[in-house]
Amino acid sequence: MSEWIKCDKCNKITQADSCGEKRYKIGVDGFDGYSTFHVCEWCLRSFYLDYLGWVWNDDECQYVPQESEDKE
Repeated sequence: MSEWIKCDKCNKITQADSCGEKRYKIGVDGFDGYSTFHVCEWCLRSFYLDYLGWVWNDDECQYVPQESEDKE
Protein backbone atom coordinates (compact mmCIF):
# COMPACT_ATOMS: atom_id res chain seq x y z
CA MET A 1 0.00 0.00 0.00
CA SER A 2 1.33 3.41 -0.98
CA GLU A 3 1.67 6.46 1.23
CA TRP A 4 -0.03 9.69 0.23
CA ILE A 5 1.57 13.14 0.10
CA LYS A 6 -0.31 16.45 0.17
CA CYS A 7 0.99 19.47 -1.74
CA ASP A 8 1.76 22.26 0.73
CA LYS A 9 0.58 24.89 -1.75
CA CYS A 10 -2.66 23.58 -3.34
CA ASN A 11 -3.40 20.62 -1.00
CA LYS A 12 -3.60 18.16 -3.92
CA ILE A 13 -2.98 14.59 -2.72
CA THR A 14 -0.82 12.17 -4.74
CA GLN A 15 0.73 8.78 -4.14
CA ALA A 16 4.27 8.74 -2.77
CA ASP A 17 5.52 6.01 -5.11
CA SER A 18 6.33 6.06 -8.82
CA CYS A 19 2.74 5.29 -9.90
CA GLY A 20 1.61 8.71 -8.61
CA GLU A 21 2.00 12.04 -10.34
CA LYS A 22 5.32 13.84 -10.16
CA ARG A 23 5.93 15.74 -6.90
CA TYR A 24 8.89 17.47 -5.31
CA LYS A 25 10.37 17.58 -1.82
CA ILE A 26 12.16 20.87 -1.23
CA GLY A 27 14.39 21.61 1.74
CA VAL A 28 14.89 25.25 2.68
CA ASP A 29 17.39 26.47 5.26
CA GLY A 30 15.90 29.64 6.73
CA PHE A 31 16.25 31.96 9.68
CA ASP A 32 14.04 29.76 11.88
CA GLY A 33 15.72 26.47 10.97
CA TYR A 34 15.37 23.89 8.23
CA SER A 35 11.95 23.38 6.63
CA THR A 36 10.76 20.75 4.18
CA PHE A 37 7.97 21.37 1.68
CA HIS A 38 6.12 18.97 -0.59
CA VAL A 39 4.79 20.49 -3.82
CA CYS A 40 3.13 19.01 -6.88
CA GLU A 41 4.48 19.57 -10.38
CA TRP A 42 1.91 22.31 -11.06
CA CYS A 43 2.84 24.35 -7.98
CA LEU A 44 6.63 24.04 -8.26
CA ARG A 45 7.26 27.19 -10.34
CA SER A 46 4.98 29.43 -8.29
CA PHE A 47 6.46 28.04 -5.05
CA TYR A 48 9.95 29.13 -6.08
CA LEU A 49 8.87 32.49 -7.52
CA ASP A 50 6.15 33.60 -5.11
CA TYR A 51 6.99 31.92 -1.80
CA LEU A 52 10.79 31.82 -1.86
CA GLY A 53 11.39 34.75 -4.23
CA TRP A 54 13.94 32.74 -6.21
CA VAL A 55 14.66 33.29 -9.92
CA TRP A 56 15.52 30.96 -12.80
CA ASN A 57 19.25 30.85 -13.60
CA ASP A 58 20.02 29.77 -17.17
CA ASP A 59 23.68 29.00 -16.37
CA GLU A 60 22.75 26.54 -13.61
CA CYS A 61 19.44 25.39 -15.20
CA GLN A 62 17.64 25.70 -11.87
CA TYR A 63 15.97 28.18 -9.53
CA VAL A 64 18.37 30.06 -7.27
CA PRO A 65 17.99 32.71 -4.55
CA GLN A 66 18.00 36.28 -5.86
CA GLU A 67 21.28 38.06 -5.40
CA SER A 68 21.10 40.92 -2.98
CA GLU A 69 21.27 44.32 -4.66
CA ASP A 70 23.45 45.56 -1.78
CA LYS A 71 26.39 43.35 -2.87
CA GLU A 72 29.20 45.08 -4.70
